[in-house]
Amino acid sequence: MKKLLVVLCAVLIITFGIVGYIEINSNSNEIMNENPNSITVQES
Repeated sequence: MKKLLVVLCAVLIITFGIVGYIEINSNSNEIMNENPNSITVQES
């Protein structure tokens, strides 16, 4: 039973980490799309 609990906790932590990572990436992409001028300035 203890092994099952440990596996369940690990799966929950991994899934939350992946979801949070995807949400952070989508938020940063939205910010970059909202500010195209800052991106062009950085590139030049």
